[in-house]
Amino acid sequence: MAPKSAKRSAQAASAAAAQEAKKPKLDPLMVGVVDALRQADGLTEECRSMLTAGVPGCFATPAGERHKHQETLVSWIGLVLDGVQSKMKEAVEAAEADEAEAGTRKQDLEAKVEGAQALLASESEAVSAKDADLKSASQAAVSAEAELRQRRDEQRRGDAASDATAGERELLQRTLEADVRFLKTEEGYDATQAAEHMKTLSPVAARLILDDSLMVALQPAAIKPPAERGAFDNMVLKEIEACIQRKVAELEAQLEASAPAREERAAAVAAAQGVLEQ
Repeated sequence: MAPKSAKRSAQAASAAAAQEAKKPKLDPLMVGVVDALRQADGLTEECRSMLTAGVPGCFATPAGERHKHQETLVSWIGLVLDGVQSKMKEAVEAAEADEAEAGTRKQDLEAKVEGAQALLASESEAVSAKDADLKSASQAAVSAEAELRQRRDEQRRGDAASDATAGERELLQRTLEADVRFLKTEEGYDATQAAEHMKTLSPVAARLILDDSLMVALQPAAIKPPAERGAFDNMVLKEIEACIQRKVAELEAQLEASAPAREERAAAVAAAQGVLEQ
């Protein structure tokens, strides 16, 4: 047999269900009005409850059959619904404005991104171009340095022969002007000084004169004072002088012939130096 408490609970639940079934079901439009009243701001709970409770009676009655109290209540509900509608409209407009602003910001950001990407691409191209220019300049500098070294080496080797020729010519000219002239001049002649001049003249003459007999005769003729020399002595000194003069002329001709090549080598070095300094 079931307990009494269980029976009472079942009876209460059955009564509540029966009472709920007896309540009239609201029209969907009235449900919308009630929901709108529940969402309205600025209403006290008492006022909200009063308006909500009046919805079924007011809106179930045709407009022409409503009494004055119902019309007033409908007017109040209308005002509240207008406020709710206004709030909803404002919310929609705010949402649309936010969406439009977000779209504008998105477009601005996309434009900035595109600009940044374009700038990055441009800068990357510029950096690549500068790297290529730097590499090209470095290669050009290396080539220019190699060219300059080659031209200087050619100048050094090419000028060495003409430098030696010029040095030999200067030595022979000094020998003529200092040693031979002293030995031929009567005024101021001194045997001791004559011997010193012979030390310079002898090796020079030995390189130029193939006749050994002439070299043998040079020493005795040179140490005699000019006034004491015979015809043979004077002939020996004259031949030595002429031999040196011929050699000087020969060396000058060689230098003149080599001058264009020397100038070309100098110009090539200057040009290579100019390329390197650009």
